[in-house]
Amino acid sequence: MATNASTVPIGWTNLTRIDVAMDRHFRHVDDQRLWLFGAPVVLVLGTIGNLLCIAVLLRKKLRAQSWCWYLIALAVVDLVALYTTTLDWWIRSLTGVYIGQISPGTCILEIFLTFLADHFSAWILVAVACERVFYIYFPVQSKGMCTRKCSFIVIAVIGFVLILLNLHIIWSADLKERHGAWSCFLNKEFSLSWSWIDMCFASLFPFVAMAMANGFLIKKLSKLKTSPNGNMRSKNRQLIVMILTVTVAFVLLTLPLQITIVVLIAQTKIDPDDTETINKMHSAVRGAQFIHQFNSVINFVLYYASNSRFRKELKDWWCSSSSTYHSRTNRDT
Repeated sequence: MATNASTVPIGWTNLTRIDVAMDRHFRHVDDQRLWLFGAPVVLVLGTIGNLLCIAVLLRKKLRAQSWCWYLIALAVVDLVALYTTTLDWWIRSLTGVYIGQISPGTCILEIFLTFLADHFSAWILVAVACERVFYIYFPVQSKGMCTRKCSFIVIAVIGFVLILLNLHIIWSADLKERHGAWSCFLNKEFSLSWSWIDMCFASLFPFVAMAMANGFLIKKLSKLKTSPNGNMRSKNRQLIVMILTVTVAFVLLTLPLQITIVVLIAQTKIDPDDTETINKMHSAVRGAQFIHQFNSVINFVLYYASNSRFRKELKDWWCSSSSTYHSRTNRDT
């Protein structure tokens, strides 16, 4: 149950980014209602959208392209994020209990998957944007480098590095009694240092890499207008626009959470007794966390809106699936 907005727990002066990110307590009834009614919508739309992305991108014509496998991996990671974060928030708003409270094992698993999914989605987008830059600027060399095999290797390396980066959670996460309830947190000695590491790997470094890659893509986009090959020019332009759209959407949907967390922590250090402002900032963080979840929902819409090949393959997949379903129905009857 959400607490009254006039009450703020003791000890905010030692707050870290990770404490805020993992805190599952509602401090205003409106925060609880947002997740109670909004989370199911996000879950349903995100699940359908990501499954459709996987189904379409796995079609024969698209899965031959190296960039498709990055987007398939992104859809899988987005599904993991939805069912470790959005589902957890909904259960918390509905029952007052969240997954991490069940046992030390679920606490570790939830935190590990939550951070891994956040980091993975960011670096997959960096990888696909950089791959497109390499493909466009170095067309000869890209024939041997921008392949499905290379994309598998890149995804595997990213996953391996990020698993190692988050491996400390196994021994640093645990259930702790805080504010009169059991909650899942990192040990204090890890929390402060991990706050900076997480900010760098989930936001700062990916944002800088995406900005640089997007700059190169935008520069090339203007030159494609004069390309002699009309069909290839159109495909490259649409793919560049799609990558730009997805990466910009990622920044716009994830940046508010980083900003509100930093502002909240600054407020708790400047004036920890200003309970009204701190609770308002907590509500802002909850709202930003809700917006953040749309990062795992919106990609299907962006692919559909920006790429005609994706739209065509979706239509062909739907027609093929419908035809198969009707033929099976007729045989059964």
